[in-house]
Amino acid sequence: ERLCIATKSGNVEILNCPFDSSAPRVVCQGNTPNIIAVSWYYSNEVIAVAGRKISLIRAKTGTSLGTLNSPHNTDICFSSKSHYLYSSCEDKKVRIWDLKQKQLSNTLEFDSQARCVAVNRNDSVLGTGLKSGKIVLHSIIENYEASPVIIQEKSNSPMSQLYFSSFKSSILGSLNERGDVHIWDINKQKVLASFTKQHSEVAKAACFSRTNRSLFLTGGADKRICVFDVTKQNLVASVTNTLGGIVDLSTSVDGYSVCAALTSGSMQLYDLRQFSQPYDTIGCSDESGIVRCDYQCSKVSKRTGLVSSTGLEDELRDRPLASSDSIPIPMTTSLNVPLNGMSTSPSPSPIYTFLGSSPVATSFETLPLNESNSQKKIEALGTQISAMQEDFQQKLQEMQNQMISHMQKQQQEFNTKLDAIQEQNAQLLNELKNLKSSRSKK
Repeated sequence: ERLCIATKSGNVEILNCPFDSSAPRVVCQGNTPNIIAVSWYYSNEVIAVAGRKISLIRAKTGTSLGTLNSPHNTDICFSSKSHYLYSSCEDKKVRIWDLKQKQLSNTLEFDSQARCVAVNRNDSVLGTGLKSGKIVLHSIIENYEASPVIIQEKSNSPMSQLYFSSFKSSILGSLNERGDVHIWDINKQKVLASFTKQHSEVAKAACFSRTNRSLFLTGGADKRICVFDVTKQNLVASVTNTLGGIVDLSTSVDGYSVCAALTSGSMQLYDLRQFSQPYDTIGCSDESGIVRCDYQCSKVSKRTGLVSSTGLEDELRDRPLASSDSIPIPMTTSLNVPLNGMSTSPSPSPIYTFLGSSPVATSFETLPLNESNSQKKIEALGTQISAMQEDFQQKLQEMQNQMISHMQKQQQEFNTKLDAIQEQNAQLLNELKNLKSSRSKK
């Protein structure tokens, strides 16, 4: 298992777990200033690092695979089982990147700054948390064309984190800056569990356990880490560290370890089985300090059609970026008027050469995708089938629970009637005994 740490100045390192201070670290190439988020690709081949730009890094060697020019990022996340990357931005947009084509695939606009993004486990729903406190849900299956579902937080406190359960695609955990925790069933659009004002200062980070479907963790600037049991709806553990406030949290694949990045620039590791104090503290040579930490994804097999046989990192490496080593997002492109039958337009910029398109396009969002429609339909159909299977399993479980509840109720009614009959029999036997006794006396 590996752990990715990132510093504010832009350095990224990958550590092997369990951590050994004498073991070499993978130091990643490139530099992404003002890092605000990191995310592992589902097969753990690639790491995305977001700051002033988004850098793509090969996890095994730390080599750079290029950059995406996504401005004013606030959060990023990979899709759960395909080749898309989502970035929320301060300009009230979420940008959706196609990493196979290395271009912008879609853009979603909101009425408030997009603060965080998350995708559920079967890639059917994209959740976006806004500065206004809203949670907006888009259907990935319907290619974001269906009307989004909006969940309104009562407090209207800015959203800090969204996190989908790795066990059930309809369960979403949310945390706002005020420290309010809500666990949602997005299918029913209802709150399953709530914990209000759990942090005395700004709440920053949240995540589900990867092995225990009931545990949800939060961290805040008050230096406190809270562990909630969302099934029993209570706080089961909390710890306050002395080094600084919590800026990021991540749970290990085995479910035992929790890493916490602190405002002091260090990172602490906790064992949930002995949660009273950290078992290790990790620093870095970078004076700017650690601001993000993220354990790798659970190990999964590659899915046909989603990555090349040599892996996504090779797909990215084999498709070189523009000469600037980034993908800019031009909002407008002017056209020069031909003079004397000859065009005075400059040669196509590297971005258009790379995409195989002329500079006539006026917006990067409108550039055509190179991926075939049939492939898109196959992927969408596969995602839809997965969602239908999960819905069927959920409904089957609900039917089983209803049947069990009905049978238990019938059993209880039967036992009540049986007790009444037995009591009546006892009374009759007693009366018969008294009758025989009275006759014998006569």
